[in-house]
Amino acid sequence: MTNINEGKKLFASYAEAAKVAESMSRAHKEGFEVYKVGNEWAVGGVHTKAINKKHKVKSFDDIRILLDEFKDSERDTSVEDYISDIEADSMSKESSIQGENFDWILKDVDLKPGKEIGMAASNEKTYLVLMLEKGLDKLILKMGGNFSRHIPLIKKQAESLKGSAVIWHTWNSNTSSWGTDAWFYRLEKKI
Repeated sequence: MTNINEGKKLFASYAEAAKVAESMSRAHKEGFEVYKVGNEWAVGGVHTKAINKKHKVKSFDDIRILLDEFKDSERDTSVEDYISDIEADSMSKESSIQGENFDWILKDVDLKPGKEIGMAASNEKTYLVLMLEKGLDKLILKMGGNFSRHIPLIKKQAESLKGSAVIWHTWNSNTSSWGTDAWFYRLEKKI
């Protein structure tokens, strides 16, 4: 009888094994689980097609899980930087979720200078622009300003969601002059 753990790499901590399992899940587009072998941890188990699982985002850890696959490398801190900025702004601003009651489909993702999206003619700053459709209705969402440095990360995520129904998070309330359907800081696939 063959030992199923023979030849497997064992890890001293759950955290190490979980990181490898997550990486393997992304690389192989299959779910890998962490399990205990004596006093150590191994990666393997049932393939659960974890990549296709819908994931409700409820916490900063959930955002980390959602965006980790879009990092350029293990040393890339873009996800942590993004979460830190959201956390800091959340202390002084009230966030709201938009698009939950309708199926807004993400049709296009683009980078445009401010002057092309209704800002001052001299505004050459780059903004992330999302084009959404709901039947014949069209909506353009923008990301920039304090979140400009996060555009490369969120652009990768947005491109992976093209053709999907999405929801977005904004700090612009219904009473804001910008409205709730102009700016976003976070995007998710609608579940």
